[in-house]
Amino acid sequence: TLYRHKFWKVEGKTYDIPVRYNSKVKRIIRRLTTKKRKQVIKGMRHSGKYMPMMVKMLHEAGMPLDLVYMVSAESNFNVRARSKKSAVGLWQFIASTGRIYGLKINRWIDERRDPILSTKAAITYLKHLYGIFGDWELAMAAYNTGEGRVKRAIKLAKRKGQKHNFSSLRLPRETRNYVPAIMALSVIYKNPERYGFGHVKKMQPMDETQGNLPVAFSLEEVAKRSKMSFRTLRELNPALYLGVPPMTQKSYSFYIPQLHHKELLASLDKNPEPSKQWNRSYNTLLGNSARVTRILEKFGAPVYFRVKYGDNLWDLARKHKTSVRRLARWNRLNSKSVLRVNQRLKTYVPTWRVFQEVPSNYKYSKPKLIAQRIRVPKGGTLSEIARKYRTSVRKLMRWNNLKSPNSV
Repeated sequence: TLYRHKFWKVEGKTYDIPVRYNSKVKRIIRRLTTKKRKQVIKGMRHSGKYMPMMVKMLHEAGMPLDLVYMVSAESNFNVRARSKKSAVGLWQFIASTGRIYGLKINRWIDERRDPILSTKAAITYLKHLYGIFGDWELAMAAYNTGEGRVKRAIKLAKRKGQKHNFSSLRLPRETRNYVPAIMALSVIYKNPERYGFGHVKKMQPMDETQGNLPVAFSLEEVAKRSKMSFRTLRELNPALYLGVPPMTQKSYSFYIPQLHHKELLASLDKNPEPSKQWNRSYNTLLGNSARVTRILEKFGAPVYFRVKYGDNLWDLARKHKTSVRRLARWNRLNSKSVLRVNQRLKTYVPTWRVFQEVPSNYKYSKPKLIAQRIRVPKGGTLSEIARKYRTSVRKLMRWNNLKSPNSV
């Protein structure tokens, strides 16, 4: 195909991405098979869950199948991986890049954690990078450090009359180690017996069955109707990281084992209407502001309970996942009130409408800028100051009424 037309052979195994079996790659292999051995074993186990799906998607897109080993270098096949730079998921997308390639990232959902959607986005991104550089080593380097930095390195090499392949470019140390690490991991994964990983049992491939329901159905209700645990359903859907449907949408999709999907469909045939109230544990996601309290009173579902011997307001508030202030307000209690055994009290639990109203009514306040005077050192430039204080030259010029960046 356009993207997969060269092959490399190393010790009897064929690869469709560049694999340079040089001293650096051998050194990384030694480290991975000794000091990092436990990490590799863990990654190999998890790879069984995601690799079949990824290889199938790469094949359908006409991409090199061995690009799948990038995931081992990026996240070690951990769908919940998060880097120091806030890159998330199997393919370690930062938020800005994820949004460019069609991933939804907001307070309700983070599709960087979705195995299938993130793989689709990664394939599109890698096609874009290969279209720019026409070389898989440079494309993988750009995936790690950004296409702009690789372009600048190539431009510098050309200006100096040097070669502009991956091994000749001046790139960050992390990137210089990143591409050889992918090569080393591909060699290990394709030769598990040789490197002492033949005993590793891989996880079963993920069940790609999906359900789709209106957001009025909470994940907890879906689990109950499907006759599976809520915890298991949440683990299968890391993109729904709050355990709540994305309230900015009318409906949402979720992964569910095929057997349980049949149970869900049977339950929906009997009763297609969602539950009128959600579990009280969802209260912890709403916060304790007066605005949320009013929304709960207007759109929440009232739940009544009886006071038992030894109960106090603090324990009751904690038990029902609410605050003492709310419980007192809803039951017209004050500091002098005395709870009686068998007294009926009221609390509110959220409905899907509550979760829709909370974000739509929320008003974000713009951050205030605080001026700071600085003294320019001798020979200092605006670009150096902008870099030091994490701003731009244009903003510095506007704030200081400068007509030229050289007028310092």
